[in-house]
Amino acid sequence: MAWTTLNLKVTTPLFSSGADQESVGDTGIRVPSLRGAMRFWFRALAGSRTGTGPDGLKLLAAMERRVFGGPGVPSACVLRIPAGQRIRVVSTHQRHGFINPDNPADPSKWIVYLLGQGLGDLGRMDIKRPYVAPNSTFQLMIRFNHRRADPPEVRDAVTALACLSLWLACAFGGLGARTRRGFGGLRITEVTGGGLPWEPETLLTPGLDYYENLSGLDAAHVLAPFPGWDEHLDVLSAQVITDSNGGFRPSERTGPPAFPVLSGPHTAMALSQGEPFPAWDKALIEAGNRLRIARARIKAPGARYDPPRKTWEWLNVVHGEETTFDLAALGLPVVFNKDVSVNAVQDGQELRRASMVWLRPVGDPEGRRCRLLSMAFLTEFLPEGARIRLRHNGEPDKDLDVTTPVAIARARRWMDRPITYKPPGGSGGRKNRR
Repeated sequence: MAWTTLNLKVTTPLFSSGADQESVGDTGIRVPSLRGAMRFWFRALAGSRTGTGPDGLKLLAAMERRVFGGPGVPSACVLRIPAGQRIRVVSTHQRHGFINPDNPADPSKWIVYLLGQGLGDLGRMDIKRPYVAPNSTFQLMIRFNHRRADPPEVRDAVTALACLSLWLACAFGGLGARTRRGFGGLRITEVTGGGLPWEPETLLTPGLDYYENLSGLDAAHVLAPFPGWDEHLDVLSAQVITDSNGGFRPSERTGPPAFPVLSGPHTAMALSQGEPFPAWDKALIEAGNRLRIARARIKAPGARYDPPRKTWEWLNVVHGEETTFDLAALGLPVVFNKDVSVNAVQDGQELRRASMVWLRPVGDPEGRRCRLLSMAFLTEFLPEGARIRLRHNGEPDKDLDVTTPVAIARARRWMDRPITYKPPGGSGGRKNRR
């Protein structure tokens, strides 16, 4: 099959480095990272059809291998980033156009806040690692090496599902570190070449109208621009079941899925109200500010930082007798300071738990009109046998309580209070929550 070329644009700072995380030369766009993002969204899509019970997971894994390969199985989807492309990388020694390091009180501090302690330094109003700059562009080439024995409809299904996985990664996800906080955004701006299940224009990342009319994060709503997408899932699923002599079959589990799935009951979304933001950085500034307020719910007039607020958990769990820690829904570990932290533990090993809540600026191709899309994948919070532990000076202090329903309720609380943008001299009022 001939190559299809896609032009992509980076929409928000993208952190993707190699072994040397501080090296400008080691920072860029990599095929393995893109493939990993595509696999994530393939599972989110196909999991809505296979189910996430034990048998459904086996079917899902087999379908994923048919598209992306696995041990001893070559990938049907071949990706290539042509050499010689000039992708602009910003070093840690350069000024960042969206941050004002000379004023610690500048609103741009909330972008640094969203970067987290690994990438951002709030005290210095700085960024710790190089990144690919917004508006950088690059080409991605894709082609398919199908199995000779596969009938045309199966080949079409494999091609379609790989393309949808890439489209989802660009429309809802991202690439690299901190994608759940709005970084690493990508946009497909042009597609050239034939042999795809849909017209090239259909694969372009949508504009603001698409998100404003989106009524939910189930696959049927998300993939409405792609007629026949569900038939491709059915075809590949049926072929994998046939190849296994009936050994694989769909199955659901009791309760929420263990990983993100594009399913109505297990997702929630909210779009910012009022006027659109004029740029991605304005959206993330407001998101960071609101996230801090959502985390630190208690006003503390005597605090020596801005805003003067403390988390309920700091006052009542760390320094009190309470054990409920629903703040964990926004990600673990939580590091209060160099002496106090909270993390998940299983079999003596610490586990990171990703935030249930995703934040993403979405908008028009030029990036001059955007809204903040908040998404929640309402999954099982902890694997069986894991627990949440408070530590003081590295030593266990006490176990904390975070059930899946409690974590889901905390994630939904964010959706119940959508952000409203009011430009200088303007007013907002639109509401869009699902």
